[in-house]
Parts: sequence; C-alpha cells; structure tokens
Amino acid sequence: MNTLKLLVFGIACLLFSNAYAQDFTFTFTNPSFGGNAMNGSYLLQSAQAQSEYKEKIDLSSENSQLEDFATNLNNQILYRLADAIVQQQFGLNSSVKDGDYQVGKYKINIGRGSNGVNITIFDTSNSNQTIIQVPYY
Repeated sequence: MNTLKLLVFGIACLLFSNAYAQDFTFTFTNPSFGGNAMNGSYLLQSAQAQSEYKEKIDLSSENSQLEDFATNLNNQILYRLADAIVQQQFGLNSSVKDGDYQVGKYKINIGRGSNGVNITIFDTSNSNQTIIQVPYY
C-alpha cells in the first residue's frame, strides 16, 4: 500500500511540475581571451595575492663615487682604443701599437695578421674570450 502511494505521488509530481532547462553557453573569464572586461582587476588582484615573489631591495649594490669613476674611466679608455683601431684601419691618421693592454677587468691583445688586425679581448672576471678581426680596407 505504501509503495502504491509513493508511486502515485511520484507520477503526480512528474505530471504537474514544469521542467525548465536551458542550453549551456561557454564564456571566457579572462578578458584577454574575450571575457568580461570587468573581471580584469579581480583576476589581477587574485594573481598578486597568490604570488610568492617578493621584491628584494639590496642597498649594498649602490656604487660608491670612486667605483663609478673607475668604471667611467675604463669605459672611456675602451672607447678611445676602439676608435683608434677603426681610424687606423680605415685610413685616418691614428695608430695603435701592437701588444697587450690591461683595461680594468679586460686584457686586450692587438696584433696584425695577413687578413687584418686581430683583437683578442679576455674578460678576467669570468674567463670569457672574444676575438675580433678587422679586415684591411
């Protein structure tokens, strides 16, 4: 008897209830991919809150005036040396003597070869070496 009542109640619920349904539609959340532009600030704040990256400020990296002066002087010497090599190779009235030069952390070797001037630059801080060949003009 109870099962009959339960069965009748279930059928009645199905007959007298309206079923509402709609199609699923997909939309992007991220505005970069066409989602709602109002989500942009929320997504950015969420990403920043979850980020584990913290900017470290290193105050010891500030150079003293003496270090700045030495760096500036080395840069100017390197510029003048490069300028003299270019002027010599392209016919202007400057000459660079062959030999070894020590400029800051760089050892520079200048020598003449059959094809042009060979310049070897050796960085003593990290043992990198660069070889430049300036052809005769």
